[in-house]
Amino acid sequence: MCIAPNKLDNGALVGCRVCWQCQERKILDWTGRCIAESKTSTACHSITLTYGRGLEGKHYGEVSHERAHVLTYSDVQNYFKRLRKARFPCSYFVVGEYGGTKGRSHWHALIFWHGPVPEHKLRTAKYMQPHWHHGFSFWDDVGPASVRYVCKYVQKDLDDAEAQGHLSMSKKPPLGARYFADRAQRYVDQGLAPQNLFYAHPEAVGKDGKPLKFMLRARSAELFLEEYIRRWRGYPPRGFQGPPCPVRGWHYPSSELVEEFEDKGYRDRYFSEAEFDEMFRNEVAEGRELWRKREIIETEQEADELAGMLRTQRLADYVTRMQPGFLAE
Repeated sequence: MCIAPNKLDNGALVGCRVCWQCQERKILDWTGRCIAESKTSTACHSITLTYGRGLEGKHYGEVSHERAHVLTYSDVQNYFKRLRKARFPCSYFVVGEYGGTKGRSHWHALIFWHGPVPEHKLRTAKYMQPHWHHGFSFWDDVGPASVRYVCKYVQKDLDDAEAQGHLSMSKKPPLGARYFADRAQRYVDQGLAPQNLFYAHPEAVGKDGKPLKFMLRARSAELFLEEYIRRWRGYPPRGFQGPPCPVRGWHYPSSELVEEFEDKGYRDRYFSEAEFDEMFRNEVAEGRELWRKREIIETEQEADELAGMLRTQRLADYVTRMQPGFLAE
């Protein structure tokens, strides 16, 4: 919880993003997502990329590398391009910062391999990795502690205009997307619905020895819920009937989280609450006439009850799925 939240015009409270609690939450969020990404990778390494002494192509000399004092993100971009061109597909989380003693720029990266891994040497100082052309690279294995070590650099220099720290990561797909898609599938396989956005990695524990609690936020949370709804409605796969359900593929188990997300997503298509309500009233009126033709309802009370039940389930989509070709007639 932020110790100094900002209040928006609509009365909602949002984090200040600068207090220690907001910074700690940011570190925790990235740690959870990076661990999640590592679980769907063939391998993962923590790599520190440094700049040597001498001009381009030379790594020893009296003159510092021309980029040793200015973070140049294109160097890292070209590094990843060379890796992929050499058929080493990967996703990444990278933070650039300046050393505390001499102020030399360098990069801390978590690289998640989705295929073969390039030749390398672990925990070797002054190692010249062929794809990094500007100096040395230090490779190490990855665990929860090393992931957090890299992620904690998100709070260093990034808010300092003079220091000019840099943070970047893979976005297509977002880090952890494959893990959370698998998590959504596990809910579907068990006939369950997520009740909150918290998750945990058993190997990631706090000082008290208990598993750390992570939380999906923003776009990652949206993608997780979208994937759950999509997979639930596409059920069952061949050879598996799933838990008993009157209309498998539409009626997911009760979950305020999923229902509110779906309702909000539908409302966001319209400019205002009034426009949404007007549209819904029209759908209910049209639906009543169609229901009467099919003798689905007999009384106005039944119509009102059915309309209330479908209020958050998008009436038109519901009728289309329940009665194939129903609205086309």
